[in-house]
Amino acid sequence: MNAATANYRSQTNWKHVSDAENEVNRLKAQNAELHKTKAQLKTSVDELKNEKQQELTKATQLKSQVEQLTTDNKVQSERLDKLISTATGKETSTAGMSTNELLTTILLGQYRQTGTGQVPAPTTNSASNPVSKKTGGKRRECSWQGAYF
Repeated sequence: MNAATANYRSQTNWKHVSDAENEVNRLKAQNAELHKTKAQLKTSVDELKNEKQQELTKATQLKSQVEQLTTDNKVQSERLDKLISTATGKETSTAGMSTNELLTTILLGQYRQTGTGQVPAPTTNSASNPVSKKTGGKRRECSWQGAYF
């Protein structure tokens, strides 16, 4: 009986050792896979940190550009206000005006400056007012908004 009991214990111990060895191998493989995943995640984190830094740099540059454009816009708006004030003879603020409103204001100012109630004479620049060949070199004023033909 001792031999049978020893044989049984030996087989049981062998099974436990074999199962434990299989578990160790499985855990080693799982550990290796986790290390691989950890390395991939670290690489991803580093890439994301770099991208974040690049985006922060871009945002800083864009913020600087917005500030510069805001300053330039304010300067240009003040210049335009001065030009309109000069043209119209009264204080005018262009803030919030559409392009059509700006042009109308400027044209009304020029109209008032002539004092005659007529549209101001066009410039003599031949490129902006070419002479028509059909009229024999003479310009004719059309009654429609002071257009010249």
